[in-house]
Amino acid sequence: MAGVFIRLDVEDLGLARSALRGIRERAEDLRVPLRAAGFHMLASIRENFRVGGRPSRWVPLSPVTLRRKWPETRVLIETGRLMRSIRFRTGRSSLALRSRIRYARIHQRGGHAGPGRQIHIPARPYLVFQKSDVEIVGRIVGEYLAGGS
Repeated sequence: MAGVFIRLDVEDLGLARSALRGIRERAEDLRVPLRAAGFHMLASIRENFRVGGRPSRWVPLSPVTLRRKWPETRVLIETGRLMRSIRFRTGRSSLALRSRIRYARIHQRGGHAGPGRQIHIPARPYLVFQKSDVEIVGRIVGEYLAGGS
């Protein structure tokens, strides 16, 4: 009979069960790795502000805004308050990032504001994470589950 045959002998199932039990116990409360992930995500968000949007650059400021802000012309950074306002919170299995500043949402998603909602503010998403961020967070959580610190 043609084909492939694989034989696996497990001599000590107790060791495997112990390792799996440790993973299960650590998975019940992920606050430690999620806190580390939160600090990583804050650094990534600061980089978004520093470069003016990632992976795509943010929409440039309008001529009216440029005249009002001159000579400071960095998009989404006038005082730095928005960037500094972002915080994270962890739960046993969750990580949430947010800003309590009133204008944070409109800059993230875009929309209309001002008197009569006549001013259009384009979306300039600053809560954007790169593929490398997701990989790093996965590595942080994976190492924790495997018994690392």
